[in-house]
Amino acid sequence: IWFEYGTDFVLNNPKTTIKQSISITPGSGQPSVKISGLVKGTTYYFRLVGQEDATQNTALGNILNFQTTGKTVGPAVTPGPSPLPGGPIPPDAIVRDREGVEHVFFRQANTSDPVLAVFGYNQTQDRTSFAQNAAHSIARLFGYVDAAGKEIRVSPPNKAAYVLRLFNNLLFVDEYLTSQFLGTRTAQGGLKPIRVFEYLFNK
Repeated sequence: IWFEYGTDFVLNNPKTTIKQSISITPGSGQPSVKISGLVKGTTYYFRLVGQEDATQNTALGNILNFQTTGKTVGPAVTPGPSPLPGGPIPPDAIVRDREGVEHVFFRQANTSDPVLAVFGYNQTQDRTSFAQNAAHSIARLFGYVDAAGKEIRVSPPNKAAYVLRLFNNLLFVDEYLTSQFLGTRTAQGGLKPIRVFEYLFNK
């Protein structure tokens, strides 16, 4: 395991701590690390990263934050997920039976002028076709479709949601299972770490 940290709330180009090997036995303790060189009076964002030795599969923890005054301030809220944790999940963001995550991106993009505008849409273009292409681009950029065309699907259906959110003209994906907020994805490229309820489907 190791930690990623920095002053950017989405942890683009984060600093990293030295890798540690830990036991996965329940009750074996909380991972921790000492870091230096932080600026006083500054909010830092961080997450735990785990990697299995045998497979090199990597899992990312939720982004949290702290202030260098020493007071922990809990989960990052700038910007907060949309909708807020515990709030209603947009129906178009929920993955239904026999759907991939790309399907929910299409439904949301097709009804959102601001999302389509990010990809250069104008009113003279066919909206449905443009939204389909935008959804595929989002799925590739955010790691929901791999280079071979396999897509992430979920089981069981009607439980997981992937909410598109714009902030300062940047696109994010907020992930939920039922009403629980799991984390936010940024456009990083490469296949995302697969959660226990997700699987790869060969179209």
